[in-house]
Amino acid sequence: MLTLVVAYRDRSVSVDRIADELWGEHRPHRWLPGIRTLANNLRRKAGDRNFIHWTGRGYRLHRDENAVETDIEFMVRFAGEARVALEEHRFDDAEVAARRALSCYGGGPWTTDAWYWGDLAADAYVLLGQALLAKADYLACLLELSRAPEELEGHDGLRTCLDRAKRATVVAV
Repeated sequence: MLTLVVAYRDRSVSVDRIADELWGEHRPHRWLPGIRTLANNLRRKAGDRNFIHWTGRGYRLHRDENAVETDIEFMVRFAGEARVALEEHRFDDAEVAARRALSCYGGGPWTTDAWYWGDLAADAYVLLGQALLAKADYLACLLELSRAPEELEGHDGLRTCLDRAKRATVVAV
């Protein structure tokens, strides 16, 4: 439930959508009170009565949308910093920022669809690869990008960075 309301950020998630994500077609008999209990438990755990906010139609993350920062926001910010550092030829800074973006990468049964996690993670891997390639650290590039999760393998930019690193490594040998 928390991942879903975070994914929707400042929009309300209907109780039906929450139930579908939690239980699919096999909702328990008392599913609506179960969702209320989950919301109350999240509020209590966060120590903030407004953390999960009932909108009258569903739930959303916090009554004050600026009160909470999420991993997705950090990931986007760090990837942006990496992109700027690359443009300014500050390759060490680009590498650090790309690694920080990747440290925010999470998973879950539906986060990829809701957050475009996969695309963001692939972009962060590409930024890391570009920084390492610019530093002529081809072996590190191969090692780092080879660690990318399997679901990111089809990403064109990631594949391009890996191919460049492989070619450069073969030439160096």
